[in-house]
Amino acid sequence: MSAPTINNYFYGTIGQHIDHVEHQILTIDKDGTIRIEQVENQQSSAPKTRETKIPEFKYIHYKVTDPNKRAEVHAAVTNIVRLPKISQVCTALKQLMKDEQILSSIDQSAMLAELRRLGLPDASEPGFSDKNFFSLYNN
Repeated sequence: MSAPTINNYFYGTIGQHIDHVEHQILTIDKDGTIRIEQVENQQSSAPKTRETKIPEFKYIHYKVTDPNKRAEVHAAVTNIVRLPKISQVCTALKQLMKDEQILSSIDQSAMLAELRRLGLPDASEPGFSDKNFFSLYNN
């Protein structure tokens, strides 16, 4: 039978990346002597994190060529689809079209699908039906 071993681990907070972790092993022999062994664990590579990036809004106007400006337009459209009423969404989209920041889509169902991909509530939400969007988007 082996001597009892007490492991003492030092942990960081949740989400903290620890490059260097100390590990102590405390061993008590039969004769009562206590041995403490220091074991160092070094992680050679950081854990790989996966970045998920939402693809850019498809209908950004071709005149917007600066990547920073394109990112601003994408962020604006992402914020617009979070508005509480479909009438506000359509009004804001029309303003972006007037400012030549986004293109008007001939295929309105494709535009609606793109807006839903960015977070526009689906047709099950009251007031966000496809028919309601098409009528407000055309006027």
